[in-house]
Amino acid sequence: NLIIEDLINQNNMIHEVIVVNDQSTDNSENIIKKYPVKLINVTNKDDSYYGKSYALEYGSSFSNNEILIFIDADVRLHKDAINTLISLHLSKNKTISIQPYHEIKSLYESLSLPFNLIQLSANHTTSFKGTALGLYGPIIIISKETYDLIGKHSKVKESIIEDVSLGIELTKKNLEFENYIGNH
Repeated sequence: NLIIEDLINQNNMIHEVIVVNDQSTDNSENIIKKYPVKLINVTNKDDSYYGKSYALEYGSSFSNNEILIFIDADVRLHKDAINTLISLHLSKNKTISIQPYHEIKSLYESLSLPFNLIQLSANHTTSFKGTALGLYGPIIIISKETYDLIGKHSKVKESIIEDVSLGIELTKKNLEFENYIGNH
């Protein structure tokens, strides 16, 4: 629910917030209903999709906006983040993805470090040379037109690392994207 509060408290007006409840077994649905957001429940999940791809594509089908911003539930945003992200997307005229700054609060969270470093290296974020292989999944800003053109998440539905696979699909269509590491 923290990400929902971050979105509601943005400095700019957000036209719509769609929260996808992907068959959670906790109290997520009741918590989400307390907020002025569009709640979409995944009830008949297509099992041919791996991971979160189906939920992302399904949720995006309810959007009326020309720009889609996919944000993982555990991401935190500062009050001007959405405005900054949309401005960056529009000024660059390309898909943008962000690997958020990861504040490690417990010992078990440190176990994710090797996987995060591998992804940062594979996407050449840690160097001045090279071309990124794919996107970062926690935050993706993409136009609806581009999302449709690459075949949405259904094009990468069998990929466990759907974010990287979406970047590959963008590259196949000669569509540029940029990756960033977030901080504040």
